[in-house]
Amino acid sequence: MANATINKLHVNAQHLTFVKIDRFVTEASDIGIRPGQRLPDQLVIEPPIANGLSFVPHSQDDCSFTYVQANGLVRIRVFND
Repeated sequence: MANATINKLHVNAQHLTFVKIDRFVTEASDIGIRPGQRLPDQLVIEPPIANGLSFVPHSQDDCSFTYVQANGLVRIRVFND
């Protein structure tokens, strides 16, 4: 069985805008996601926020996609721009 490569994107926490205690937002271009690019399997926030674990894809709509923190309640909504 071959090892699957996990596509991680390391994001500086300064690119996140605090909305409320468990919600952050950002623009795709601010964190390095280009139009047509495959979405990362994980977002790793540096320095860490909340419980320090990475974020995994949760949902997507026409204007954004949402990542949730593994074993946590924090969400990051990334707007397509």
